[in-house]
Amino acid sequence: MSLRRKQIPGGLRDYLPEELARRRALERRITEVFNRWGYREVVTPTFEFVDVLESQTGYALKGSTYRFFDPDGELVALRPEMTTPIARLVSTRMRTELDPGRFWYLANVFRYADPEVGHRREFYQAGVEIIGSGSVFADAESIALCIDCLDGCGLRGFGIDIGHMGFVNGLMRDIGLEDRVSSAVKAALLRQDLVGLKSIVGELGLSKRDNERLLALGDLRGDESILVAGADIAGNSEQALSALDDLKKVVSRLRSLGAMGPVSIDLGLVKNFDYYTGVIFQGHAFGVGYDICGGGRYDNLLAQFGYDSPSTGFAIGIERVLAAVEQGNPDLLNEPRTVSGVVTFEESLEPVALADTKRLRQSGIVVEVELDARPLDTIFERAVRIGRSFVLSYSRGTDGLRCDVFVRGENREQIASRLREVLPSRRFFLSCLETDHTER
Repeated sequence: MSLRRKQIPGGLRDYLPEELARRRALERRITEVFNRWGYREVVTPTFEFVDVLESQTGYALKGSTYRFFDPDGELVALRPEMTTPIARLVSTRMRTELDPGRFWYLANVFRYADPEVGHRREFYQAGVEIIGSGSVFADAESIALCIDCLDGCGLRGFGIDIGHMGFVNGLMRDIGLEDRVSSAVKAALLRQDLVGLKSIVGELGLSKRDNERLLALGDLRGDESILVAGADIAGNSEQALSALDDLKKVVSRLRSLGAMGPVSIDLGLVKNFDYYTGVIFQGHAFGVGYDICGGGRYDNLLAQFGYDSPSTGFAIGIERVLAAVEQGNPDLLNEPRTVSGVVTFEESLEPVALADTKRLRQSGIVVEVELDARPLDTIFERAVRIGRSFVLSYSRGTDGLRCDVFVRGENREQIASRLREVLPSRRFFLSCLETDHTER
């Protein structure tokens, strides 16, 4: 077999059982919060037509979609994010449910990126969309829900920065920047490249005052007092001043929801998708060098699919939050060990053993059946290695059916008691799985 056949493409990964168990535990914590807030799950296809997925692609994601022709000759692409597919779904099939509609998803997304700098090409997101409400209180709910999810994951030391696309766009429009220059300024802000921002502004030939206003975007971050500073920077821009008013209302609602703790204001915050129009936010965690979540308002996206409806939402990066949680508390997502075991039997006792196995599973006990009739010592070694609680062996003794239970761990008596409760007609002979196999 060639070396290539033993590998996977860069930017992808396999999940081993233990790794996947922790990821699933994190996903359950997040989706339980979604359900408690009254959101409903939706699922969209893994790939769609290119013109659907790229209708509002951001300047930072140009050329990052995986495209291919399907057997019908249609140009399709793997989804690079989930907001656009859900906008397509809701605007075409769920218009009557937008009063407003609250939806959540859990999905893998794909972006072509350089794996040598740590970027994944397939990653997982959990997120929500609130479709059908233009209220800034919907923005506040989205942010508070995201915070509740991160809290529910056990993540500590995280922060949420909130901003408004209208502030950045309004300021640049008030200064009179061309679209090309505005995109360059946003790209520098997105990269948090203050040196690059200064270079771009320095070449524009603006007044000293307008230079100061643009450069201030790189440093307008802090508590609510930033809104006062923002009003001075906004000048006469009605769009920028309206954005500040929106942020004041969001802050007020977040305070009422008890969700202001991790929140900071960042008036220079921008997003990498062109569809964002209003309040935006992103999250970061202590000790992790990348954003762990983000979202915002996108009031014009559904109009691309023939149904104009205001919307907001966010996405959480599952792998990123998982890394942050495990850095702070490596054992937090290790779920409590359940009672689990292996059943082995002599061939003539197959009907009895498998009938008992069904009863054990119905009672909630995890049971796997030995498939190859291997020696008990081999079964014991594997059971210990993969963390099984017991081995149950059926054989014929001098007095008829014999059920030997080899139990590991300090809870041997409790496990044996559970087996007796589920199978009261059986007489069990209890031994220690990890040391000796002496009959008791």
